Amino acid sequence: MRLLLPAALLVGVLGSQSATAQSIQAYVQVGTGVQPIAVSQTSTGNFVGIIQIGGSPQASVSQAGSVNASGIGQAGSSTSASVSQTGAFNLSAIGQVGGTNAAALNQFGAINQSFVSQSRP
Repeated sequence: MRLLLPAALLVGVLGSQSATAQSIQAYVQVGTGVQPIAVSQTSTGNFVGIIQIGGSPQASVSQAGSVNASGIGQAGSSTSASVSQTGAFNLSAIGQVGGTNAAALNQFGAINQSFVSQSRP
């Protein structure tokens, strides 16, 4: 039920927007060859999910739209994530498990929500 509330809120905000004004991306990397991921989105609604497990995960997200949402999950020897969001509604979650964890988060808008969790294995 917790996941349905934000989804319902986003549907209400985006309900009048056309389907072409949305950007939805998902990335999954597992193994020792995890590569850095850089995402830049500038649509009316921007949504990205990133999962990286193994090696030294790195992810960077830049979103500029009316509604921005990102989720990053990382596990590895050294994890790094950065998120920058500009818009009316910004939501971000970063979860990291690693020997060394680094996260940076910037949100500029009327409604900003974020969650960062970091732990060692």
